[in-house]
Amino acid sequence: EMEELGKRMKSMGKELNSDEFKHRARTQGDKIISFLQDVFGGLFGFIGRVIGFFFTILSLIILISLMFGVFASIGTFHFVIPVNVLHLFLNSSQSIWLVVGALLAVSIPFVLLFLNGIKILFKVKLDLKKIGAIMLIFWLSGVGILIIDGFSIANNYRSSGSVSKTETLPITSKNINLIATPPTQSDDDLEFFNMIQPENSDSVYCPIVQLDIEPSTNDSIQLVTKFISRGSTAMEARILASEISFKCSSNDSTLTVPRWFLVNTDKKYRGQQVKLVLKVPVGKTITIPTGFHYLLDNVSNINDFGDWELPGHQFMMTDNGLKCLTCTQDELDHKTENDSIAIDVNHLHQHIENAVHKSIHHNH
Repeated sequence: EMEELGKRMKSMGKELNSDEFKHRARTQGDKIISFLQDVFGGLFGFIGRVIGFFFTILSLIILISLMFGVFASIGTFHFVIPVNVLHLFLNSSQSIWLVVGALLAVSIPFVLLFLNGIKILFKVKLDLKKIGAIMLIFWLSGVGILIIDGFSIANNYRSSGSVSKTETLPITSKNINLIATPPTQSDDDLEFFNMIQPENSDSVYCPIVQLDIEPSTNDSIQLVTKFISRGSTAMEARILASEISFKCSSNDSTLTVPRWFLVNTDKKYRGQQVKLVLKVPVGKTITIPTGFHYLLDNVSNINDFGDWELPGHQFMMTDNGLKCLTCTQDELDHKTENDSIAIDVNHLHQHIENAVHKSIHHNH
């Protein structure tokens, strides 16, 4: 039996070493590898088509949106600047070049994505290297146009200029009542830099008016009005500042401050703004109405209130600023409590910094 088993093992060894067995094994291995290649090739091909479909749809949506944006009144600018006042900021050539530059700089990458998606989806033979080189030239041209046009626009705001006037107000009452017009305007429309052009009007309303209140150096109530603008030259800036249409009105007890100034639509907007300083004699009182915080400009007061906390109260002018006369004790205590919390936080922050410095010094 042992001899028979030995013969069988020798015979099996010869078969394993035979060329025919090796050929069969190699053939089966090739079939397994080919099967795995087909499986993974199909899987990766499907994933590639999904990615290509995603790129194609995404780029197509963005390109269509850009196209509609251009035709919809100066493209995407209307999201930042209302179209009806866009001409106040840019001239026609600047608007056109800005649109052309933005289209080239933004759309070229998505065009390449679109072509790449088409190539993956439909197996179209496209030489994306050559196409990409040509597109790169257009993209760089778009970036260059934006840079040059940006410098051209910035040049319009290069210099600053101002025109000031001081007038003595005919207010004889011990208390000054402040009034802001228009009183019925909604808070949303009074947001800083929200320019509005009424229908059938040749002017734009600009709510960039700020008022500070300071102690007067004499017994008279004075109003200093400063018109500020920018321009390509200092002379142009002063001319634009002098053309601002704005005027306060007063009587024996009231100062009425417009919340807007007017800019003619034939002129350019170059950062025009109006800054007012109301100089009140020490001992005089002043009433700031509710909703007036849009006009206040960091008004100094001994209660250390923010501008948004001043409206709705009466104040007396002191050598160090306004003092609240109608604030409740709870309001004053709340302010003091908030200040104490802020001081404690600052002290804690300082202690932490000192501890860190000591630790660093000790380690060294």
